[in-house]
Amino acid sequence: MPPNRTLSRLRSVDFYRKIPSDLTEATLTGAWISIAAAGLMGLLLVLELSSFLSTKTTTELVVDRSAQNDLLKISFNMSFPALSCEFATLDVSDALGTKRMNLTKTLRKVPIDINLDRQGAAYEDKHQVQPKYDEEDMWVS
Repeated sequence: MPPNRTLSRLRSVDFYRKIPSDLTEATLTGAWISIAAAGLMGLLLVLELSSFLSTKTTTELVVDRSAQNDLLKISFNMSFPALSCEFATLDVSDALGTKRMNLTKTLRKVPIDINLDRQGAAYEDKHQVQPKYDEEDMWVS
């Protein structure tokens, strides 16, 4: 395809075709509309740019009105194939510094293998049992 024909087809797609100047007429109304539109675009540009460049910091404090010992129920599912169920515990801390250690009373543990397939029945700790660790001097030579 010759380049002249390609340019011709490309020009035919132009949505904003130029009207010959001898077919157009400048009017005072058109001038006012053009000035107002340009001013409005400039104002919007300045306002958006100043809003973008400004920094606004807000601080919000919400008082927790729940009862003193009300706890939030959180459900999650995590899989640790290389961790024995007896060593799986949960420690919880909040933004105020309250820490609860070894919360296993409400955990449901399911033994799994390395492929995440069940290896036994799920069980829940009814009483908190401290996990059994290796003796410290076992690894010391």
